[in-house]
Amino acid sequence: MKTKNTVSLITILVSSIFISFQTENVNEVKIGDQIWKTENLDVVHFQNGDPIKEAKSKEEWVKATIEKTPVWCYYDQKHKGFGKLYNWYVINDKRKIASKGWHVPSYNEWQKLKALVGGDNEGNSLMSEKEWPKGKDSYKFNALPSNYRDYNGEFYTDPSFSMICAWWSSTSCSKDSAWGRGLVDYGFSGEDCYKYGYGLSVRLIKD
Repeated sequence: MKTKNTVSLITILVSSIFISFQTENVNEVKIGDQIWKTENLDVVHFQNGDPIKEAKSKEEWVKATIEKTPVWCYYDQKHKGFGKLYNWYVINDKRKIASKGWHVPSYNEWQKLKALVGGDNEGNSLMSEKEWPKGKDSYKFNALPSNYRDYNGEFYTDPSFSMICAWWSSTSCSKDSAWGRGLVDYGFSGEDCYKYGYGLSVRLIKD
């Protein structure tokens, strides 16, 4: 006969398959069988040491879009601690933006994360409690409202949502666009296909 304590222990063990826990490295978190970084990428070099150019103006961002060259920028001074925004030419570069043992998640890996936390309406379970009014951060994922930039060099402004973030996937959705995963005030945004010239955040997943 199972005691109350035994049943509780089994419940905890089963639940641990689905909830997250901090790994030995404080900037990593495990959700299901995925291990994610808990910070947006904030690097200025490819894996081989080559520099990634900063686009310091709208004109430089547009030029990079036209020439299909990798660049990064910050949304603004306030968001410097939220990681950099990168165009997709950084993501797709053979020199690799991710450190060894990590990679930019695919579309399917983002979809799996969404399923693991409960679906479209549970995006706030990934949001930082400090930075989002409805953030719960149940999984210690620490999603930040880092915003984004479009291929014309314009930064995101939309009165429909007070806060937003968007991350690249490594998966193309057309000849000039790639899938991204986003969060808005109410949870996950739709499945968005962003032009390569957009500037989005990057969140790495372990190989």
